[in-house]
Amino acid sequence: MLPASVFRCQTLRVLEHNNYEFGANSITAFQGCVNLTTLKLISVRMSTPDSLFTIISNCGFLENLSLCSCTGLIDLKINSHHKLKFLELRSLFLENMVICGKGVTILLLDHVSIGSTSVYIKCPNLRLLRFNKCRNFTISEIFKGCYDLDQSLLPASVHRCDTLRVLELGSEDNKLIPESIAAFQGCVHLTTLKLIHIPISPDSLFRIKSHCEFLENLSLCSCIGLNVLKISDHKLKFFELRNFDTNEVDICGNGVTVLVVHNVETSSRRFFINCPNLRVFQAHKNITNLTNSEIQKDITNLTNSEILERCSGLLRSSTEHGGDYLSMANLRELCTELDLNDLRDNVLLAFIFSASAHLQKIYITNQANANSRERKLPYDQAKFWEKRELSDSITHQLRVVWIRGFAGKEREMRLASHLIKNATMLEKIVIQWNYNRSPERVVAAKVLQSLPKASKNASVILEPGH
Repeated sequence: MLPASVFRCQTLRVLEHNNYEFGANSITAFQGCVNLTTLKLISVRMSTPDSLFTIISNCGFLENLSLCSCTGLIDLKINSHHKLKFLELRSLFLENMVICGKGVTILLLDHVSIGSTSVYIKCPNLRLLRFNKCRNFTISEIFKGCYDLDQSLLPASVHRCDTLRVLELGSEDNKLIPESIAAFQGCVHLTTLKLIHIPISPDSLFRIKSHCEFLENLSLCSCIGLNVLKISDHKLKFFELRNFDTNEVDICGNGVTVLVVHNVETSSRRFFINCPNLRVFQAHKNITNLTNSEIQKDITNLTNSEILERCSGLLRSSTEHGGDYLSMANLRELCTELDLNDLRDNVLLAFIFSASAHLQKIYITNQANANSRERKLPYDQAKFWEKRELSDSITHQLRVVWIRGFAGKEREMRLASHLIKNATMLEKIVIQWNYNRSPERVVAAKVLQSLPKASKNASVILEPGH
């Protein structure tokens, strides 16, 4: 048991407890904790159902409250605590839940289960709401008693809160189906929307976006139903597409500056990105953990390199989509996977350097592609980088290079040498070795450290694989 003196320290502002049982003496000791503003309880057991209520009542200046994996909370009641601003509930099993607070602006609900489905939440000044993998109650019940919940499975009460700026919805069992998209009409100030495991049609997504005219950040993660994904929005700034299976991708937006494409499966050649003001592009497709059957199935889908070829404009189809793409003309940062021992990926990387005159940072994970298709060159293929004309991005802009999974093979070494010898603004190049130790690695390390540097400020950093 912790002594009561801990809680009578008037200077205490933040208290975090892990694996602790609050007895009657500990609860009473909170009477002296008058200036506490943040309380986080992890795997804490409450001795009585009213323990939490007593703690909150004694902490009159409490603004941030997190309850994670706590037990003994049969009925959760947080009522009329106007100073509370942040409330996080994670991995809890409750019989009833009542939350009323005019001051609450951030509400995070993760893995919360309700036994009797008795839920009442009223936070009229809510700005950020996360509802993820909660059981035995739906987001409709969050505002039970305040609005007519028959209008939509996603209640109008959520979307008609003009204070709401960030909305994150996630479901493990795909029960959150927005049957009445019209409810989004009142969500006039929403700037960030994240949907996780939500089934949604192309028409529903279009209507949601049309209602949220100030939407700047959109994330679609593991959603189903979007066989054709078309985004044309010049106000959108951040777009994330993660763990997605679709037939067609067409993203057009002058305002998009950050684009994340992670594990997108598509067998269609119709993959278009037209974001001329793109600054940060992350394109990932992890194939290292696939089974043999998954690899065979994945052969029909676009590879990460093929996606980059279309996004960069290396493979463009103006007849299909009415014009050239210049998505990488203003690119500052690229993070992706490539096979640096495959000539095709080297050609792609050289084109990206040429097309991205402002590229400053590049992060590459060296990932072997069993389905790579070699090209033939009219000269020794090993001298590919030596034969290339220097691009403006390498000679004037490139500052940070990070290559992960480096094995010290010839083409990898040629690329690293090319950058070290010619990048005049380079600050550091980080070479992170792969897991395999080989004689090539020892020789490669000595060569990389001894190369003449175009930038006097450049550091060549060699790191072990993680």
